[in-house]
Amino acid sequence: MDGIVTALTTPVRDDFLDRFRRKPRPDYRKKLTDSAPPPAPVAGVDTFFPMFPGVEPLAIGRTAFQSVAVAALQAMDRVHRCEGRAAEAAISLGQRDKLRHLIGEMEATRRMLRGMLSPQGAAMLERNASASVKETPEPSWWFALCEALHVLEEGASGIQSIAAAQSREHAGHTLSDFVASLLQRHYQALFVEAEQWMS
Repeated sequence: MDGIVTALTTPVRDDFLDRFRRKPRPDYRKKLTDSAPPPAPVAGVDTFFPMFPGVEPLAIGRTAFQSVAVAALQAMDRVHRCEGRAAEAAISLGQRDKLRHLIGEMEATRRMLRGMLSPQGAAMLERNASASVKETPEPSWWFALCEALHVLEEGASGIQSIAAAQSREHAGHTLSDFVASLLQRHYQALFVEAEQWMS
């Protein structure tokens, strides 16, 4: 247990932030042509709530779990901003409605996770939020869509790495696995929009 706590406190937080620094945007035109279809849809946010009654309350309060929750919230906060900009740039009612649904789902999950934060976890989140980079709006629907895809892809990958560092019995693994699946499902939904835009 001491090894898990050590791996998921400061090192996890720093490594996670490194993954989310701005990187060159992938060429989604090429990716739509070359890549395999995104992962199949997974269960929605409602299925997460029954998972935690079986987890000891003490496990949720531990530093390891709190570090995972903070990392997940950081990823979802950035996705939420990007999906919001994409919704603002949407050029059809259907695009806007789909993004509003995704944004609502993300907001519900963020509220749930914030409710699980201990005072220590809330302090960690606040420290990292104050160091975040202010992002400017994207100039068009296509660029906003690509930015959201890029952030979702990075977020899912980062959270999966966190899940892989924990045993399946660990409460943090349950949380990180769920958040990774949520981000993958949002990625798939927006990937479909990109395919339709390219067709």
